[in-house]
Amino acid sequence: MALRPTVKQFGVGLAVGVALAGMTVMLLAPALLVLVGERGTWWVPQWAQRVVPHIDIEGATMDRSGGSAQERKDPPAPPEDPPAPRKDSMQF
Repeated sequence: MALRPTVKQFGVGLAVGVALAGMTVMLLAPALLVLVGERGTWWVPQWAQRVVPHIDIEGATMDRSGGSAQERKDPPAPPEDPPAPRKDSMQF
């Protein structure tokens, strides 16, 4: 059973629409993030900031607020030896 031309036109139109929408998002979203800057990309409303917990993955607030990194007062680590030069067959 052959497809009708109308069905083919809808399929082509839908495919073109999805491709254009994807390209628009891929091109305009990074440009808008650059234009808005750091404040706009990570801005959270005040009411949401009270509700959402603050998760500190890298531990930056522990160092600033006098957390465990300063309480331990570990001696500084000795400097590491430089890595040995590689013995590759192709050296530049």
